[in-house]
Amino acid sequence: MINQRLYEILLKEYKIKIDDRELEIKDCSKGCDNNVYVVKLPHLVERIVVRIPKLINDDDCPVMHRPSMQASVMKKLSDNLLPVPSLIALDSESEDTYLIESYTPRYDLSQLFPIPYQMSTKHRESIYQQLGAILKKIHSIPTGGGFGSLIDLSLHGELNNWLDYFKDIPNQIADSNFDLTIHKQFSTVDQLKEHLLEWYNESTEYLKNYKQSQLVHADLCSNNIRVDITPNINIDQIDDNTNISIIGIIDFADAISGDGLYDLGRILSHVHGDWSFIESIEKTYTNNSTFTASEKNMIKFYAFSFCIWLLSISDTDYDLLKYNKILNNLLIK
Repeated sequence: MINQRLYEILLKEYKIKIDDRELEIKDCSKGCDNNVYVVKLPHLVERIVVRIPKLINDDDCPVMHRPSMQASVMKKLSDNLLPVPSLIALDSESEDTYLIESYTPRYDLSQLFPIPYQMSTKHRESIYQQLGAILKKIHSIPTGGGFGSLIDLSLHGELNNWLDYFKDIPNQIADSNFDLTIHKQFSTVDQLKEHLLEWYNESTEYLKNYKQSQLVHADLCSNNIRVDITPNINIDQIDDNTNISIIGIIDFADAISGDGLYDLGRILSHVHGDWSFIESIEKTYTNNSTFTASEKNMIKFYAFSFCIWLLSISDTDYDLLKYNKILNNLLIK
């Protein structure tokens, strides 16, 4: 049975009577921001994507979860010739409750490589060099000023300085459950916490003095990278002779204003601290194919900032083990 809210949206936008039996609907909701549906309507050749914020009627709904904000970021990227979906429809009423965008075929990168750091060297270098070129263009786009979460259609950040975006890290360190069977280089949890606080304190000067307000995707995991493959084979037949091309970047509900290197830190955490992914990005992201020592340090710090946040809110044995391992990889590399 079709979701009632989705039915109402399709009826309003396409003004046709919809029979459940004629519809193809795939629920692609993954995060905490949007309910996402890929829909094939009988009278359209191409699929469409409908995004409905999960917390739209909640007083605590982040501004960036509003469809109008996501559409504004998508337009900014499209105007700069980035491979992003096209806006088809936006709720014109005051509720700002949905948007419809074009569908980007064919696969999420995560469908090809559920464990990203296990992809072959050839595919890692090819895919992440492509991603480096895309990120370079994204991070060349200025926001409306300020830092952190975007708060209006001009893409202003809510904070006056970049350091404030990371002000909760000391509390997150205090709240995290650390596993010393993983962090064997530390004798006590207090020793580990002291080391992490030192890492944070050493990074504050850079954060405090950072002045460029760049557009940052802030959730560029493999779920949000759309790819195509040639030749046209089943994904379980992929090998090093398969060409994998990035054809789209999706999901802008977490976009922020800040340092573009933050995106690279999020990627580093996503690949469990495997620096070879950053080396691949480096070749097309930088002007001279190499990051400075300061940039490398901040990429690792941004990976740590994301990892410690996730560790501090983890409440399952699986997540605690996962993020302790990622953190340890960041500490020893």
